[in-house]
Amino acid sequence: DHASNMISAGDKGLSNRLKSDFPHIFVTHDYAHSYNLILKEGISRFPSELVAIVTDLCNYFAASPQRKSRFIEFQLSIGMEKPLEILSWIRTRWLSFRDALDRILTLITPVSLYFDQHGNKRQKDYFADANIVSLHVLSCLVNKIGHYIEYFEHEELTNEAIARKIRESVIIVSDLVLNLPDVEMTAI
Repeated sequence: DHASNMISAGDKGLSNRLKSDFPHIFVTHDYAHSYNLILKEGISRFPSELVAIVTDLCNYFAASPQRKSRFIEFQLSIGMEKPLEILSWIRTRWLSFRDALDRILTLITPVSLYFDQHGNKRQKDYFADANIVSLHVLSCLVNKIGHYIEYFEHEELTNEAIARKIRESVIIVSDLVLNLPDVEMTAI
């Protein structure tokens, strides 16, 4: 949506009406929102089975206080001094997926051991080496985009700082995801 009611609508959009009264006005977009939309789209393009692992683990513990408690007790029993809970993925909260995925990866050993004892075959299969590697790759991408979301949430960013950060993100995405050769800062 990207605030389309504020920007577009021909001459009827708010930004166009303000520009007619104040020609010097500079309209900026909500870049944090734009990067959040990029993040959501990126997550949707990962294999659904991989995203389902995160969803299923989050839901498994969120659905039952007894499971949460049992998992905390399990962590203590294997010697963890400061047990942690699996976080919920709240789809309407920015960066919630990142936080939930990072917590799962932080707890990958105790979660895997827990499901070895308390899980069914499907849950035990979540912890196959290929899935764990794929979750780490997903985490790298989600954390990088999350960095830009957090950056653009700051107030008082200058236009120069915004442009520099957008250029940086395009170069990194080009290099990491699209694998475009020889992208330079001046080319963008």
